[in-house]
Amino acid sequence: KFIADTNIGKRPKNPLPSVKFNKINSTENEKNSITWFGHSTILMKLDNKIIVTDPVFNRAGPFSYLIGPAPFKYENKISVKDLPDKIDIVLITHDHFDHLDYKTIKEIHNRVKKFLVPLGNKAHLLKWGVPDDKVEEFDWYDNWSYESIDFTFTPSRHFSGRGITDRFATLWGGWIIKSKNSNLFISGDSGYFDEFKKIGEKYGPFDIVFIENGAYNPRWQNIHLFPEQGVQASLDVQAKVALPIHWGKFCLSFHNWSEPIERFVKEAEEKTLTIATPLIGQTFIIGGDIPNESWWRNL
Repeated sequence: KFIADTNIGKRPKNPLPSVKFNKINSTENEKNSITWFGHSTILMKLDNKIIVTDPVFNRAGPFSYLIGPAPFKYENKISVKDLPDKIDIVLITHDHFDHLDYKTIKEIHNRVKKFLVPLGNKAHLLKWGVPDDKVEEFDWYDNWSYESIDFTFTPSRHFSGRGITDRFATLWGGWIIKSKNSNLFISGDSGYFDEFKKIGEKYGPFDIVFIENGAYNPRWQNIHLFPEQGVQASLDVQAKVALPIHWGKFCLSFHNWSEPIERFVKEAEEKTLTIATPLIGQTFIIGGDIPNESWWRNL
């Protein structure tokens, strides 16, 4: 109950400002672009390919109709129907319910060419009806190419599991996505550790880093980044622009719903890190104007 309590700011009082996503425009525009759907769900248009990360459009828990934190309300509701009819790649960072959504996978797998997942996660997808040849499994630092885009699975400091007995049964991590003109990094859920510097030295700099920012608490400080650590991790991996994710959709900790982004912005300003803060559903061009409106304030 303490996590779901709405009386002390853990959930926004009003629907969050959002942009009605136009999936037709997203596929017809040839420029590389980014759209954030809240939490860790991102749609990327790279080299005319559609890539979606951790697609979650339901409750973050088992039996997504009934159990688990419900998504925040948005002015323009975003659903799985807003995703393009053809998706080239779906990236999964790990199998926690707020990152691997059974109902969404069931709804979209017929329009997805490939799912890239950490070791052990293929079994989940096969059980849910995804054909074997559509799923590629990855160990840390494994890489795979899809036409002009290279994917590398990277370590993070976290854990996995969807039940009581399967903790650590599958792998977890982040992703590097390198296209002809863009180099991107998704941290995945993680505590702060030295591997971020190693990733930056070997694979950076990155045009945009999608860095975890939310669901932190001193009780589990080794597995989730505090906002100030997220800024440092972004600098470690040599981010040109950091886009804080893992907030703005679910109540998964004790903190106020907007505290993660406020703390991240403050620290980024002090460390002179450039950040992007798009509205949910807003599409922006990589290398173009960086969205930085403080849309979460005064709600």
